[in-house]
Amino acid sequence: MRRAAAAAGAGAGRGGRSTAPFRRSAPFALRRQVDAHQQQAETDELQRREAFAEDDEGHQCAAHRLAERLASVRKSGEVAGLRPDGKTQVTIEYDGDRPVRLDTVLLSTQHDGDVEQARLAADIDEVVVRPVLASVDLDMETTGYELLVNP
Repeated sequence: MRRAAAAAGAGAGRGGRSTAPFRRSAPFALRRQVDAHQQQAETDELQRREAFAEDDEGHQCAAHRLAERLASVRKSGEVAGLRPDGKTQVTIEYDGDRPVRLDTVLLSTQHDGDVEQARLAADIDEVVVRPVLASVDLDMETTGYELLVNP
């Protein structure tokens, strides 16, 4: 006849369960510490990415607002000679993951052939770019940017 031992070890009691006090082994405790550190690192990375995404959304919002304002001044005639099909781009300088300075604002727009480039750039800076930058909270330095109009 064969004996079956479902739960081996000294102190095995009723139902094969050990009656000895439960002790965590060193590898288990170490694994829990590593898991906790890994989880914290993952949480920190997620928070960093969320903050980066929020910053990126702010920059996209600024570019979108520039495009809206460009269309608005074209439709109202505030800047003479503008035609449809304007495009915008905003370039941001970063220090690591943190945006620190607005570097470049680029606007391209169709315009009448008799409009001088220098006059167009000055009008767009005054009527489009500066009002938008004043209304959007970018949480960075926004002076001293390079403005490129129809490069």
